[in-house]
Amino acid sequence: MKQFFKRISALLLSAMLVLSVISLIPAKADAAAQPKLSKTKLTFASPKAKAQTITLKNIKASQIKSVRINNQYKDQVTVKKISNVKFSVKPKLAGEVTSIVINVKYKKNINGMTEGFFYLQNIKVKGHSDIAIKSAAQLMNMRSYTKKYWTYYLAKDIDLTGKGYVQDKYKNAGYTDFVLDGKGHTIKSDTPIFKSNAGTIKNIVFDINMKCQVSKKDAITKIWGGEPSNSTQGGVGPIMDNTYGKVIGCKSIGKIEIIYDKPVTWTPYGGSASDASPIAEAFVGGLVAFNGYGSIKQCSSDVKITFKSTVDLAPSVYIGGITGRTSNMEPYNTGTVTECVNTGNIQYSSNSFAYGGGICGDCHGYITDCLNTGSVKNTGNFQVNGAGILGTSGGNGKIKNVLNTGDVNAGLYGNQGFGEDPKFTNAYWLSSKSAGFFNVLQQAVEVPGTKGITDEELTSQATFSGFDFNKIWKMGATGPELKNVP
Repeated sequence: MKQFFKRISALLLSAMLVLSVISLIPAKADAAAQPKLSKTKLTFASPKAKAQTITLKNIKASQIKSVRINNQYKDQVTVKKISNVKFSVKPKLAGEVTSIVINVKYKKNINGMTEGFFYLQNIKVKGHSDIAIKSAAQLMNMRSYTKKYWTYYLAKDIDLTGKGYVQDKYKNAGYTDFVLDGKGHTIKSDTPIFKSNAGTIKNIVFDINMKCQVSKKDAITKIWGGEPSNSTQGGVGPIMDNTYGKVIGCKSIGKIEIIYDKPVTWTPYGGSASDASPIAEAFVGGLVAFNGYGSIKQCSSDVKITFKSTVDLAPSVYIGGITGRTSNMEPYNTGTVTECVNTGNIQYSSNSFAYGGGICGDCHGYITDCLNTGSVKNTGNFQVNGAGILGTSGGNGKIKNVLNTGDVNAGLYGNQGFGEDPKFTNAYWLSSKSAGFFNVLQQAVEVPGTKGITDEELTSQATFSGFDFNKIWKMGATGPELKNVP
């Protein structure tokens, strides 16, 4: 037993000696603190605010081999290196920046790493920015999805002849929602200028000279159906498709000539040549080809439009001095044309159905306070007349406070009127310039809300019940005019 305790005592003594030796060995140093930015969220009161400085902490400048700044938002903020560990951030445009990367390479490993990536993930610049457009290249380099923060404006006239329609910075032509204020400047072009608008386009003069002969496969033909798409429709106008967008205070001048001498086919996305089929509908507008639930307000058109079809399989064509069609999706969105004037002449001939109106080719939405003084004539065989206000309607169009004084086939409405007529309120046409409300065969038809007037009545303000001669209309020497239209 004594021997046993001696052995235990010896073991305990050995263990104590080992622990004593271990305690004399210095402890291993802790891992180095991780380098990081002093802050990753920055807020500026305006685009003109002073620069802010950020630093790279937990590392010395002497430990850094190189620094590279990856800034995909150079048009919004400027990030500069002051030293290897100090950086300045200066705003340029209002808006939000979600990620700027500072890549730092180390001379020696830090915590087993040869480099670090540091992110400025939340930069906010309050206020609003106006961005000048001075060239065609800048017009083609605007950025979509910015209407909350930016307004582009034309600082000079722009010539897009030969360049095709505008595509934004991301080469997106199908859906653009920027705000563009023309400030009264002109955009000149030989093709449609905007393929699709879901933002606001205002105060621009469109000077267009478009000639489309389908068999020649020119630029307009390609837009109509030469590219794979998901639509059986085609359109020609300064703005092709105004979907949910706004067109305000714009003016179009020039001419559109279309010779439809060969059927245009379309191929759906992912389809083959065997899937191709003729387009079913085509829209031509002096300002907007297709107004899909958007609004057109206080605009004018003085565009000479000529359409001629020589093939049997032509699409149904809708031609309007302002827009080829204004559509609706009640109760959600309805296309509107308000306080607009057409002075351009329209002439069309087709082996298929073609509908022409001084304001709109086909109205499913609202036309309010509009005036046509241009000539609208159908020279083809079909009894669908060129009309002062609209060519046809799906039955749910609403026409209010309108006047036609132009030389037209039919005073207000070109279709035959088989129970799908739109609703008219305070709609007038100059009897001496047309054969009647519809055509010669239907002069006796009385349509509620419409009236043919004489030349003497044209210059009397009392004739025009419902017209607002304080804010919208004024009486000129030759009849009513719109006050707020360029």
